Amino acid sequence: MAPTPDEALRHVRLLMLVNDVSLRNLIPAELANDLGFFQSKPAASFSPVVVTPDALGDAWREGRVHRPMIVH
Repeated sequence: MAPTPDEALRHVRLLMLVNDVSLRNLIPAELANDLGFFQSKPAASFSPVVVTPDALGDAWREGRVHRPMIVH
């Protein structure tokens, strides 16, 4: 519980892309009600492939992927 950033990084096992959608027009009204995000944050979508950090080799440094990302 409450790991430091370095401790948390040692527990990263898989990496994948996520498309986190925000319906920006709905956010202000939801935040005004103090209920947090309900309708303005629909389900996210995930990539169909995951990789391990070691599969990235030297491209995985300091908790980040140091490679270009190309999306089609």
